[in-house]
Amino acid sequence: VLHYPHVPSSGLLEGLVCTAARLRSSRLLCCESPEDLAEAEHSWRCQYENSETQCIHAQRHRACNQPGCMMGKRCFEETMLTGQILAQWDLVSDAIGGLSRSPLVRTQLGDGRILVGLLLPAGAEPGLRQALERREAVDRQRSEEAA
Repeated sequence: VLHYPHVPSSGLLEGLVCTAARLRSSRLLCCESPEDLAEAEHSWRCQYENSETQCIHAQRHRACNQPGCMMGKRCFEETMLTGQILAQWDLVSDAIGGLSRSPLVRTQLGDGRILVGLLLPAGAEPGLRQALERREAVDRQRSEEAA
């Protein structure tokens, strides 16, 4: 099994099944001394750390013309709306510009809990918060008028 810093483990080497012969003849670094191994480990760790926040283009010190490029990134942040969202379905749909932009997703947290909710598009959270605050203010005003 090969471990590249920015992709999941794989049994493939350059698109083919990894065999001892392919591994020996590949362009991968061969470590023949402890110094070579330390250098390879340092390079791997640097690549691993960079792949957390940088796309593959930035990791290779190339220009990337795509804002928010995710290619080669290990980690990225997403905003998920969970809870009792059915009661607010119309409000949520209007606030984020339609539900076709927000797929229903399921995720498992580090502590084992499972969450199901809507994956919000980038930048949708502030508008959704404002819409919920406006609805809360209207509901509060109605309840005060009724009292």
